[in-house]
Amino acid sequence: MPDAAELHCCIPMEYPRGRFGNTLRRSTSETTYWNDWKSPPPW
Repeated sequence: MPDAAELHCCIPMEYPRGRFGNTLRRSTSETTYWNDWKSPPPW
């Protein structure tokens, strides 16, 4: 993993208060790596 990269994790536990609108959901092939940094997954 490159030194400039950071790992983050968010686990929502309840429903948010308010309306936040639509969100952008990227495909897993854009956000997942396989066995090595920048190696695409087999799917």
